[in-house]
Amino acid sequence: MDFQALSTAYTGEAAAGYDARRAPTTKWLTEDETVRDLLRVLPPGASVLDVPVGTGRFLELYQERGFKVAGRDISPDMLRAAQGKLNELDGLDCSLDLADIRTIPEYDGQFDCALSVRFLNWVDARGLEDSLRELRRVSKRYLIVGVRHWVPPRDLLLNGPKGLRRFLRRYLIDLRRSVRDWFTPRPLRKARTNQHEREVVLHTFSKLGLRIDAQHLVEHGRDGTDYFLYRLVKETV
Repeated sequence: MDFQALSTAYTGEAAAGYDARRAPTTKWLTEDETVRDLLRVLPPGASVLDVPVGTGRFLELYQERGFKVAGRDISPDMLRAAQGKLNELDGLDCSLDLADIRTIPEYDGQFDCALSVRFLNWVDARGLEDSLRELRRVSKRYLIVGVRHWVPPRDLLLNGPKGLRRFLRRYLIDLRRSVRDWFTPRPLRKARTNQHEREVVLHTFSKLGLRIDAQHLVEHGRDGTDYFLYRLVKETV
């Protein structure tokens, strides 16, 4: 993924209507409950980095838990939406600033936890590693991240009619993307997600000294993917 293209993916109406288009969904509600559960390891007063903070969907949860929060995002319009929510909260210790996840402007080990939800599937394998390395750098101990994986075709086909439908949908999506890319010059291509192979993700965790402390399956995607939220613990590399 071209980070420059990604930086302009959520502006204007895309930012203003972000929550309204997603908040009623089962996936959104499951994410909320899962993040709440994964954050239980942190005591009141813990410091949390949320990047990209987006529209600030977790700010109310952070307030309930008494966390000190830094929200960072590459989109000014998303930060404005987050600021609107922050203005309605009473007593949340939170700063909101522009930042690129690859170069977070905070010092090593500044936060008890670094959280990144609905982002890592916008980047390729190199972007995944670069982003996780920077999140690890600024975290004292924990990372909470969301990653969507391809399910191996064999596993899909062994899962009966539903698995077959997911396999066929994945094939059609790949075909449609290939045709669209063929006819669309690279500078004109829109930002889109990258689904990661699970083995690549697990290898990246290990390479960076990140141990899986907890994992939750959020969604079986119709496109032949599974979406997980992980709580990772820093280990010595």
